[in-house]
Amino acid sequence: MKGFPKVMPQVGCLVALPGTQEVADFLPVLALFEGTCVEMAAERATDQSVDGLKRLVTEIMAVDDGQLDAEQLAHAFRLHDRVVHQRLYSIAHSDIVSSLVVGPSDRADLYIANAFGAHSFSFRFHHALEEHRRIADVLSWRDPAAGRRVIKSHQVSFIEALGLAAQDWEQGIRRPCD
Repeated sequence: MKGFPKVMPQVGCLVALPGTQEVADFLPVLALFEGTCVEMAAERATDQSVDGLKRLVTEIMAVDDGQLDAEQLAHAFRLHDRVVHQRLYSIAHSDIVSSLVVGPSDRADLYIANAFGAHSFSFRFHHALEEHRRIADVLSWRDPAAGRRVIKSHQVSFIEALGLAAQDWEQGIRRPCD
């Protein structure tokens, strides 16, 4: 069973599995961290770091998903997504920001897989890769505001794909998840 250990006083430990609402509450927090991180990355990126990110995205775009089943496609995407986002954190050149965003990023993967299933990533493979390509392009512009907009668009697209009503978060309203 996957999840986070939860210590229950005078009972012991049990594995806490996140529900849909917990994931819905958590993802906007992660989005704030990542937005700040991408702003910094846009300001601090070097030509070499942007080229490396573009190569990484191009390599995964070459994967022939017609040869992969849904499980393999989901696994390939999850690995790629983690590497791209970790690369963005490193391009920001801020140990404190990276240390603050890596933990929540790791938690997001676990949360989503547990709340929505491990295959929840495969349907977004091509769309997310295109978003990653756009993020890499925007970093080359060295425009922090554009960086924040493109990462927010990427995050909102994913949140909405999970059916978590991201448009309500932008207005400060949260609907309960079904």
